[in-house]
Amino acid sequence: MYRKAGLAMLLLLFVLAGCRINTAPMIASFTASPNSGQAPLTVTFTVSATDADNDPLTCKVNFGDGAISPNFACAASSSIKHSYSAEGSYTAFVTVSDGRGGKDSASALITVTAAAPGPKDSCPAPSGKSSSAQTFTDEIPKGIGQFENVAYVPGELLVFKGNVSLQSAKVARLEAELGLQRVDDPDLASGWVLYRAQSGNEEAIARSIVEKGLGTYVQPNYIYKALAAPNDPHYSNHQKTQYDLMQITQAWDKLPSSPCRPVVGVIDSGTANDHPDLDDNVIAGYDASDGDDNPYPEAGEDHGTIVSSIIGAETNNNKGMAGASNNLAIIMPLKVFPNSTSDVIAKAIDWGREHGAHVFNLSLCITDSNGKCSDLTDNPDKVFDAALKRAYDQGIVSFAAAGNDNNDFVGYPGSSDYTIAVGATDNSNPPKRASFSNYGDDLDVVAPGVKVLGALIPTDSESEPYGKGNGTSFASPYAAGVAALYISRYYASKNALPSPQLVRTCMRSTAGDLGPSGWDSEFGAGIVRADRMLDTGNSTCFP
Repeated sequence: MYRKAGLAMLLLLFVLAGCRINTAPMIASFTASPNSGQAPLTVTFTVSATDADNDPLTCKVNFGDGAISPNFACAASSSIKHSYSAEGSYTAFVTVSDGRGGKDSASALITVTAAAPGPKDSCPAPSGKSSSAQTFTDEIPKGIGQFENVAYVPGELLVFKGNVSLQSAKVARLEAELGLQRVDDPDLASGWVLYRAQSGNEEAIARSIVEKGLGTYVQPNYIYKALAAPNDPHYSNHQKTQYDLMQITQAWDKLPSSPCRPVVGVIDSGTANDHPDLDDNVIAGYDASDGDDNPYPEAGEDHGTIVSSIIGAETNNNKGMAGASNNLAIIMPLKVFPNSTSDVIAKAIDWGREHGAHVFNLSLCITDSNGKCSDLTDNPDKVFDAALKRAYDQGIVSFAAAGNDNNDFVGYPGSSDYTIAVGATDNSNPPKRASFSNYGDDLDVVAPGVKVLGALIPTDSESEPYGKGNGTSFASPYAAGVAALYISRYYASKNALPSPQLVRTCMRSTAGDLGPSGWDSEFGAGIVRADRMLDTGNSTCFP
């Protein structure tokens, strides 16, 4: 009897020794920054959690406004962002789980005040169906993006999770097996994760990610470059020739007496808002490159200021030059250089979309190792394209330069379905295709791009520097400026904003035909004609 009791005791001790009592995880801190501000307010939530058992931890955040984050692996300190669009007080809760029943939770209070009024006389903000969490999941196939003949950040991969649903422990195991370091980057479109991986072996790792089920689509974090720079620092009044080719001043005569003012987001190197010929037409913007609210260009980076001035330089102010939009366009600088990658540009697009932009200008393209525009016609940058689609769905029209390499394809993002691609002409009459301008099946229209005048960064508060540049970079803002005129005229006539598709249809149908009759690959539909676009008697443009 004693012998049986002793055996039972030994068995019990053996079982107890083989079991490990679970210790629940503990949240050290949960913060919201900023925790107050005007709508739309983007808040970064940071959670720091520990687990005595070293179990992999999973976090989920209930943002308090009806939105709940997907589960995400918690590191010692992990962050996620969320945008609050409406005024109110919100209590956000984070729950940390160890996968074995252990949990901990914490809360943070966020106070959102009413949105600030828009710029004086601005058009109403586009209000389509898009939201910051919307993606075009069904349009992203299973596979990998383009790795050859394109520039990208070494060792960085953008992974689309799609419908992948793996336990956090398996995710952690696969990440370790593939040598992946997850970068918390919740500003990306919903469903995307940015990883750092072994440099030089990115394509093979991308294939392994798809094969092992860690994601459904993987692409590099592409690098984008501005398409041109000033080549003549001296001012020369060459605008009239170009304006006459597009009949821009004639279009000004068709504007209503009290037009609304569209906001044009210039996604570029920043805008010198202290230039005396720009300061009254530039509003606050965003530096997506460095993640702050100061989109002023770095010394020597005049590209974005030139682009902004072509669209929105002050007109009839006895200074320098006239902007194509005749003081109508409000410039919103969205700085993406020098760190102009896929995710940085997506952030800039989303920020502009959330802050009232009507038009985007993208005078940039993805490049190869030689700095020339790459052909992504059949396999676009999915992260970039998702952001463009969200803007398109919300009612924002985007213009993109075709490229400056005399190639027979339009560089990306000009080749995107969600942009209007603009090539360049010279200043002859009738105009010829500029020798450098890309062309091809995705080209929509052309505009002057040779010896285009633009404002430069001032060297002091009194200076009014100007220069001239060549490139499709400077043709695209001409088209964007004319689009701003059309949007304003359309709203005065219809009390509504035109859709991006209507802007494209109007611009193409009214373009001045060049080359062979009808659309052709060198000129697209032809040169932009502002006067025709603003003709309210045209039923195509004013249905």
